[in-house]
Formats: sequence, structure tokens, C-alpha cells
Amino acid sequence: MVKPHRVIARFASLCVAACLAGCSCQHVTKAVEQSPSGAKIATVTEILCGPPGHDLTQLNVRASKASFSEHHGLVVALEGRQLITTHWETETELTVYLPKSALPRDFVERSVPTQHTEVDGVRITYRFL
Repeated sequence: MVKPHRVIARFASLCVAACLAGCSCQHVTKAVEQSPSGAKIATVTEILCGPPGHDLTQLNVRASKASFSEHHGLVVALEGRQLITTHWETETELTVYLPKSALPRDFVERSVPTQHTEVDGVRITYRFL
């Protein structure tokens, strides 16, 4: 499993390259889902940096009172613009639905640079559509 700081470092280098080319990153919130009690929030964000191939789709979990940060509570990050959906099963269990293209094929495949099974006390289960 790739560490979150490596994904962020890789993404940062992509953003730097995009900015040097005259582009800037755009953060687009695609979905926000509160846990049953409303104490936690799952947020799907597309981070668009320059030409195709420099985009990232990620899911973060945070306390609802905390400010959103793309660097904290990272659950999963996928290269490109991808469909990620979520469903809170309980307050501490989140099911994440990913496209079949995110299925790991071999150790060389890097379309899923980060994927965690627990974040901030929330157990993560993955399903593929």
C-alpha cells in the first residue's frame, strides 16, 4: 500500500508541472454524505490539474465540525476522473463503491495509489461496480 504522503507528494509534483505549464488546479466537490448521526462526513473530490492524465479523484472522511482538507482523512485516491460513491452502514462503517477499472490488476498498476481500510475510527469496505 502506498502511504498517503507519497500520493500527496506525487500529486503535488503533478500540480507543480501543471502550474509551470500555465494551468492551475481546480477542486470540485462531487458528493458529500453525512454519517447516520451527522458526526462524520465523507467527501468525494475531483482535483483537476491541467491536461487529461493529471487529474485525481479522492474520498476523505472527517468529523463534521472539522474543516475539509484534501490532506487529512484520505480513504482512497484514484488517478483520473472516477465515480466514487459511498454509503454509511453505521456510524463507524462506510461502504465505498469504486468502478471496476479501479480493481488492482498487478503490482505495477497504479490507478489506485492509495486505499485504506480504516480512517479516523471508520472501517472502510470496498465494493466494485
